[in-house]
Amino acid sequence: MAEEHHATDGDLRSFVARALDAARSMPGVTNVGITASVPFDRQNEVRVATPEESSRRPGGPDFVDDAIPIMVDVTSGYLETMKIALVRGRYFDERDTEAAPRVVIVDERLAGRFWPDRDPIGRRIYLPVSPADARTKADVSQFATVVGVVRNVRLEDLAGDVHQGGAFYYPYVQGPGKSFGMRRNLKLVVKSRMPPEATAAALRRAVAKLDPDVAMFDVSTMAERTALSVTSRRGMVVLAAVFGGLALFLSAVGLYGVLAYVVAQRTREFGIRLALGATAHHILSLVAREGILLTAIGLGLGLVGAAAMRRIIESQIYGVSPLEPSVVAGVIALFSIAGLVACLLPARRATRVDPIVVLNEL
Repeated sequence: MAEEHHATDGDLRSFVARALDAARSMPGVTNVGITASVPFDRQNEVRVATPEESSRRPGGPDFVDDAIPIMVDVTSGYLETMKIALVRGRYFDERDTEAAPRVVIVDERLAGRFWPDRDPIGRRIYLPVSPADARTKADVSQFATVVGVVRNVRLEDLAGDVHQGGAFYYPYVQGPGKSFGMRRNLKLVVKSRMPPEATAAALRRAVAKLDPDVAMFDVSTMAERTALSVTSRRGMVVLAAVFGGLALFLSAVGLYGVLAYVVAQRTREFGIRLALGATAHHILSLVAREGILLTAIGLGLGLVGAAAMRRIIESQIYGVSPLEPSVVAGVIALFSIAGLVACLLPARRATRVDPIVVLNEL
């Protein structure tokens, strides 16, 4: 939702409030919020921030600027609409007005960086606007009190690296307005029980009624945005799945080949065992155990390799740990079945050795 022609911050905030009221009154709408940046739109704004008690100041020789947090301007209701879970504290509400003391909500990553062993609720962070403010801390209005902690959210994309600086959420009405260019290009987020198409059409009518000059564009569901975020990796994932299937097939063929060779080399042994009273079941179990042992060794080496390459694997997938118990169990089951199937033919061949033929060849 573009909002460029409201000249003053007051006009813009008035329009935002009216847009929220209009969206809330729509049939089927359960939650609504407005933000300057939604996940995956690649318009996130980073902002220098330090905990109040820190001796490090932006611009100083000991300041580490490689983990600057992302700042997200939001209205009350945004975090609830996006289902960003609250860990402790509270969400933004009607108390957080333009005239009220400044507040922020931080994510768990930023809270862990600033206050690793303390409760962040009630603590303050310093948000300098200029290098001079950063050095002097003279402007008390640039301090903001932490009122809540929320779960970490992938704000940039699902396929890339996680932003190590964390993020904090700022009440839109307390922000610096036009000094932030992205604040003039607003995103309206809505949670509705109605179909997406019906909700989008109703939103367009509501916004047009408020101001015909305001354009709504890039209307999409979060599922669509999520899918678009991983488009660049989809081809790689398909290719990896193809190569994974090929690796599984080659592993089974290789295991079959090894066992078939072993059976061929031990034909006389199996014939003698059968002649001395061994049953076909005994021979089958003997060969199968050797195949299962080879499979177990291969799986063990694979798990060691996965653990060693954990960081590389984590950078390529989202939402699943490289050593996720369910994933590990599934891989072990899949390869165990493949190994067992590869053992069956050589094992059955071993049970069909004719002891009379073997003894005549001695």
